This record gives sequence, C-alpha cells and structure tokens, in this order.
Amino acid sequence: MDYPYMPAHLQWPRPSTARPTLLVIHTMEAAELSSTAESCAKFFQKLTATGSAHLCIDNDSIVQCVAFERMAAGARGYPYKGKSVNSWAIHFEHAGYARQIASDWADDFSVKMLFWSAIAAAKVCHTYNIPPAWLDPGQLRQGQVGITSHANISKAFNVTGGHTDPGVAFPVASYIAAVSYWLAYLVAHP
Repeated sequence: MDYPYMPAHLQWPRPSTARPTLLVIHTMEAAELSSTAESCAKFFQKLTATGSAHLCIDNDSIVQCVAFERMAAGARGYPYKGKSVNSWAIHFEHAGYARQIASDWADDFSVKMLFWSAIAAAKVCHTYNIPPAWLDPGQLRQGQVGITSHANISKAFNVTGGHTDPGVAFPVASYIAAVSYWLAYLVAHP
C-alpha cells in the first residue's frame, strides 16, 4: 500500500499488543475538490493540528499521513478493548461534510472518491484481517472488529462534543459491498 506520504504532526507508536481491528470513516469537513486530500494532509502537518488520520482521500488522490503501524489522533473513545480506540484504529478522512445528503454522496466526485476508498479499505481489511462489517455503537462497546464511523465511536463512548461524521446519509451498504467486492478480489488474486 504505497501512497504519497506527508507525515502528520500527531502520531505515535502503536502499542505492541494492539494490532489494528477497526477502520474508521471520517469526513474532512472540507469542500469536494481534487486538492482536498493534499490540503488536509498539509493541515495535519501543522504543529497546531489537533488530529490526524492514516489516509486522506478525495476523488483523484490518496495521501498517507500516518503509517498503518502507528497510531493517529483520529477519534476519542475509551475503553475499546481496554485502551483508547486510536490504539486499534486506522482512520480514513474523506473530502466532504457530515451534513451531506444522499444525493451529495451519489455525485460524480463522491462516487470516484468512495471507489478509491473502498479499494484502500479492502487492502487494510486484507492486511489486518478486518471483516468488512459495519459496526454500530453497541458492537464497538463489545470490542467487535470491523468498519465504523467517527459518529458511532462518539456515541459508543459518550464523547462530549463528539463528532457526527461522515453523517447519517453516508452510503454504508454500498460502501461495505464495494469493500467486500475488492477484498474478495484480493483474496482470489494474491
């Protein structure tokens, strides 16, 4: 999984006992532009940045900001498997907003972005044996393994002022189907 690398300011070694078991979907709360992945990655490099993610994704590019074997400052939530949720998570930031409606997620920009995201997610799922299953807040509290949203982490762990991204209109079913398709492809074509 080689992507252009722009190292984020906030990143730490992942605890040796914490192999990634979650893939967390975010929105950047930034406009859908072909330069948004790069802009978000540049923001994460600032000393004043309060967060970070492993990948920033827009319609034509993916930029890596944190190596997968390191921890990003992607979401507050404790205790998932006895540690901060970030100990176990890989975070994907997507261009766009949590307030997007279904038609916004179905526009040409988002369709291309989610195509690239699903392939990247399938690679992460394949590498870390993460099932392409969407986890709700209850499943997160139980320590289950899969894909979820920043909003579900906020709900699961009662995070004050928690985030709501990627929003209620994010196309969960079609995204999980695409990740499942590409994961099956990777398994069949090692």
